[in-house]
Amino acid sequence: MLCDPWLGLANHGGWHSFPFLNAVEVAAKLDEPDLIYISHLHTDHFSPATLKTLASSRSTFLIKNFSSKRLKNQISQLGFNKIIELEAFNPTVIGNFEFTIVPQFETNTDDLCDEVGYDLDTSLVIKEISSNKVFFNAVDNPLSLNSLNEVRNFVETKLNSSIDVACMASGAASEYPQCFPEIDRRAICDNYSLTSARRYIESMQVLGAETSFLAGGRYAISGRFCPLNQFLAQPSHSLIVETYKKQGFTDQSYYYIDGGGSIDVDSKDLEIIPKEFVYWENEFENRLLNFQYEYENFGTHRENIRAINELFPLAKQNLESSLKSKDFKSFAHVSFKIHEHIFLNQLTPVLDQPCASFDLDPIGESKNSIEIHLESGALRGILDGRLVLNQVLSGSLAFQIRRPEEFDASSVFALNYFRT
Repeated sequence: MLCDPWLGLANHGGWHSFPFLNAVEVAAKLDEPDLIYISHLHTDHFSPATLKTLASSRSTFLIKNFSSKRLKNQISQLGFNKIIELEAFNPTVIGNFEFTIVPQFETNTDDLCDEVGYDLDTSLVIKEISSNKVFFNAVDNPLSLNSLNEVRNFVETKLNSSIDVACMASGAASEYPQCFPEIDRRAICDNYSLTSARRYIESMQVLGAETSFLAGGRYAISGRFCPLNQFLAQPSHSLIVETYKKQGFTDQSYYYIDGGGSIDVDSKDLEIIPKEFVYWENEFENRLLNFQYEYENFGTHRENIRAINELFPLAKQNLESSLKSKDFKSFAHVSFKIHEHIFLNQLTPVLDQPCASFDLDPIGESKNSIEIHLESGALRGILDGRLVLNQVLSGSLAFQIRRPEEFDASSVFALNYFRT
């Protein structure tokens, strides 16, 4: 079984799977799986190119029974028609296994107000019936500690078991802090990485997981903005181990298997694939610099601006209609600052001379403002549907200035309705 298989680029060229792996070797080991679980639509989880390489006509896909059928339809469009839609917290038996989908309870782990409330993400509980062993794959579903406790209670009361192995993403899978030039990105990166390491440990304590490892799907920023990788707020393996020790916990149940390692659940033995399987270290940044962003071939700057002038009013009208239908109480003033070319000067993007500005009006008594600086091709792609705005943002293809400096979850998530 494969879970969210992804190799190569995602988020419209802004991310590359990490570490670099030899796709031919991976395909030789993992192709033609019986089952493939896809947690959600984001391209670092649902990767059409990877699925075409690894899946076969006999592969069965497991997804949540979402009210929106976009994920199911896109899998079908790739030519895969064996799709099982699982109901949340309803165990489904396939062979010697029970599979249970865990839905998205919250849109963020910080209990921030969100008027959108997307039903987007999922996690998966897998129970091997004969051994009664359970694996919990949290993926990057933003589950609070209370929600994780609900997962544990479900496993113990409904599956009559406990969680033997769990994996969970740790750290920021987003544009924060590397794409916010007005903040102290280095300090925030260090602080958030430590906070994430602590939360990872606390989460495993709540789950009662006997064995754990960092979930796959780790990434590196690719293309021209790859120097920003040094600000990615993701805790390293050594930081998690160090944090375990400082908190008085043993780290013997925590393993690092990125890049081809494996765990034998019965013996707890750790097998690391020979290091030549991972070959990213020596030429890391050089490899990343070679990748282009999808929007760089959409048209000339003049063509892009002309298209934006035509499409922006339509997208703005669609956004306003969506916010009105959802009875939005507050929406920030959002300004798209358009540049022909953004370059980095000692890791800081030069943003002082945008060539155009396109604004969205605030709603209610919101005092928040968000400037989104991006190149003309990126906004054109967002408006005409070739790019997804939240993947442009999280892929580090745009830079933001917020006043005040706080995350307005409702306004940012609502921007997904900003399209023609």
